[in-house]
Amino acid sequence: MTSRAPTAVSLFTGAGIGDIGWSDAGFDFLLMNEVDEPRALLASRNFPGAALVVGDIWDKQDEIVEETLALLGGSQLDLLTCTAPCQGMSRNGQGTLLRNIRRGQRPKLDPRNRLILPGLAVIKALRPRWVVFENVSEMAFTMIEDMTGEIRPILDIIESELGTLGYKGEAYDVEFADYGIPQRRRRLITIYTTVSEAIELLDQGGALIPPASHSKDADSGLVPWISVGDALSGFPALDASCSASATDESEPFHR
Repeated sequence: MTSRAPTAVSLFTGAGIGDIGWSDAGFDFLLMNEVDEPRALLASRNFPGAALVVGDIWDKQDEIVEETLALLGGSQLDLLTCTAPCQGMSRNGQGTLLRNIRRGQRPKLDPRNRLILPGLAVIKALRPRWVVFENVSEMAFTMIEDMTGEIRPILDIIESELGTLGYKGEAYDVEFADYGIPQRRRRLITIYTTVSEAIELLDQGGALIPPASHSKDADSGLVPWISVGDALSGFPALDASCSASATDESEPFHR
């Protein structure tokens, strides 16, 4: 008997680009949710086998849960990825927010930041083994109004909501260039799990992400960062001065 591929659900999918890496690692995406129809249609091209729920997660969370449970057929979900919008998150202002709250002044908060709340509701209903939140580093400093009306840091809300269900996790401020990506791109990767071996690793001071493989400094003992020039060095040279030299037939997406 062959073992099944680990199953996954994607929230705030976009075009599914970020989930291609999970798919390459062997995960089978059962369902994806995206509010923007054109992006969702592209996601369906990238993941033709996944069910697609198009619409606002505030309105669609019950449908996401019900359809996923039907697709699982009694099995446990292995992974849920949650990449809520980041445009409203800010490193600045957490202290100001707290001061104004203490003075009785109600702050104006970006409602997009509260999209993590229906995401957490879906997670609590599905109970996946692993949950991965990906967002800008500023998520670590962002505060939102929770379901009770209290203004709290997003990471504290995640911890309290999932901790009661036996999840344990950590947030990691990651520079993608340190992992061989030819781009400076910092992201907060927050991972929670119910897997006992992973929780034991955390309890022993270990990390749920691998150590960096690359470094800006050549004398660090790691591989130097990869530049865009390095990444494109194997592609044919192009010249934008005219249309004939701006493309190459051997690489249709290189232009």
